[in-house]
Amino acid sequence: MNETISLLRRAGWPLTVAVATILLWLLYAATAGDPVLGQPPVRPAVQVAALAATCLMFVLAVGSVILQVILPAGGAPPTALQRTVMYALLSFAASCVALALLGYDLRVVLATSAIGSAIVGFAMQPTLGSVISGMALNVDRTIHVGDGIIYGNETIQVESLNWRNVSGRRRNGGVTVIPNAKLADGELQVLPHNRAIRSEIVLKAPGTLSPQQVADIVSELISDLAELDPARPIAVAPAQHEPDGSAVPYSVRYWVMHYWDTEAVEGEIFRRLWYGFRRHRFEGPAESEKPDITELLAAAAPDVPQDIRHALQQEGETLIFAPGERVVAPERHDGWSFMLLRGDAVGAPEYDVGGNDTQQIHPLDQLGRGAAVRYLATSLAAHIGPYAEFAVRKLSRTAADLAELCRNLAEEIPDVAARAQFLADMQPTQAKPFRPGLMLRSRRNAAGLLVCEPRLKARGELLVLAIPPALSASMETGPADAASSQLRPPRQ
Repeated sequence: MNETISLLRRAGWPLTVAVATILLWLLYAATAGDPVLGQPPVRPAVQVAALAATCLMFVLAVGSVILQVILPAGGAPPTALQRTVMYALLSFAASCVALALLGYDLRVVLATSAIGSAIVGFAMQPTLGSVISGMALNVDRTIHVGDGIIYGNETIQVESLNWRNVSGRRRNGGVTVIPNAKLADGELQVLPHNRAIRSEIVLKAPGTLSPQQVADIVSELISDLAELDPARPIAVAPAQHEPDGSAVPYSVRYWVMHYWDTEAVEGEIFRRLWYGFRRHRFEGPAESEKPDITELLAAAAPDVPQDIRHALQQEGETLIFAPGERVVAPERHDGWSFMLLRGDAVGAPEYDVGGNDTQQIHPLDQLGRGAAVRYLATSLAAHIGPYAEFAVRKLSRTAADLAELCRNLAEEIPDVAARAQFLADMQPTQAKPFRPGLMLRSRRNAAGLLVCEPRLKARGELLVLAIPPALSASMETGPADAASSQLRPPRQ
């Protein structure tokens, strides 16, 4: 019964037109000898109505067969432009047949329509060019919704395609409408939404390092970025040779999973390299400019004796990690111990590249409040447009934290599904952080890296104290180590 009702609903319009057509032709035949209904102007009007209904039934029937049987058999569903063109051609053919049956001379009609079409064509050259170009783009299926196109040296995410133009969203939340004629007339670079794209940056490294050292360190620092394709290699090679031993430019090539993340990945790579090069002592302050960590030590490990704190100040080393970066020690710290001095960290699996158990550090957890609020405004603009700036300014005054601000901003999105997706993407993580004072031990993993136990990722900017082996023994039984054993997460 339900299947019958569903079938009748789908066939509603064609069935109604067919019944109306039959009734009109029966009325036309039945009133042939009627003294009132069989005379002009009633009878010709009934004939015209019956012919119009017949033409409409022909267009609907043939169009349904083409759209539901012939075109899907080719492997791809018909586009809106293809449906429009097909129904226009069928309507034209049916109209010509109807006019011929009514006794009109089609030669006169066609000649008149040709003159009118020429006049309209000259007046609508840009629009007609866009229509024809749109037909070519839709037939070739060069662009799909979700793809990116490079237009005006800026990446635009395609949101809709129609017979006249392509609408896309810029990174600032604004919408750009591009006529199809402009896309078809010039060279067009399309960034597929379902394939990784290659990107490249140029960095400078000290000339005293060998190319292999630079390649190993750069790969170590950026290979776990979630936006990179783990199946593609990261290529690092000198861009040119500097015989005088000065800084050498290196080309870093990598593959980004989605083109929209290209700019964000580039900034994150440079940020990671800034932190990593300083940890490896390739650049940054000299040893004589060592920071004073006595106050941080007193706050992180208050039960450590004063003399040990002084020794740690003299002999220890500070390592700084970027938000979202794994806590991996440089090679020179093999056998050392470590202590969290400043910032928070969260647990991380041994290897998370391409895995489902990855605990990513949310952007809102990495940014300060002001930057996080701007990030929310940009994300909300993709759903509600420029009004997002006003909504964020208004609601950020009363929100107690970022989580509450995210929930309040989500209410501004009218679509339920889009609102749920915004909350899922923007809600900050609630993972239990590891606080300063946690003691860490180093070990080599299968890749040969000096990872720390427990395995951690920096939640914000993280400062870690590297403790030489001679001082590690004095920290073994300290209260900080006892606290760390309680905070240690289970092995993953």
